[in-house]
Amino acid sequence: MGKLMIWICPECGSYARHDIDETGAICEKCKTPLVCTDVSAEEAKSFIDSHNLTQFDEWSENLKRRYVVDYEAKAAEEAKAHQYIPKCPTCGSPVIRPLTRNENLFDYAQKFGNPNWACKTFVCLNCGYAW
Repeated sequence: MGKLMIWICPECGSYARHDIDETGAICEKCKTPLVCTDVSAEEAKSFIDSHNLTQFDEWSENLKRRYVVDYEAKAAEEAKAHQYIPKCPTCGSPVIRPLTRNENLFDYAQKFGNPNWACKTFVCLNCGYAW
C-alpha cells in the first residue's frame, strides 16, 4: 500500500483520501474523476491538529483555488445562490419594490382609515399585491 494522499474533485471541490497509486477515484457527490493533490493525508491531519478552524478554512480555500476548475466563479455563483431574494407572497414574482411613506398614507386614506393598509411595506410590480 502506498502513501495516502488528499484527492480533490476538480468540479465541486470535495475532498477524499486515497492511496497515491490509485487510479479511477471518483467523486461521491458529482461522479467526476478525482485529482491527486501534493498534500499527504498525514500533512493534512497535522495541519488540522496544530491550527485553528479559521486557518484550516484558509488552507482549504487555497487548495481548492489550485485544483478546482473555475473555483472563483463557482464560489461567487454559490454565494449568489444562497442570497435571499424577497418574492411576492401571492404570485411569487421577485419584481417588487418598497412602498414609500407617502404611498402608505395615501393608501390608508383611500381605504377610509383601514389600519391594515397603513403598515404595508412592499408592492409587487407583477400583480399589484401590497404586503
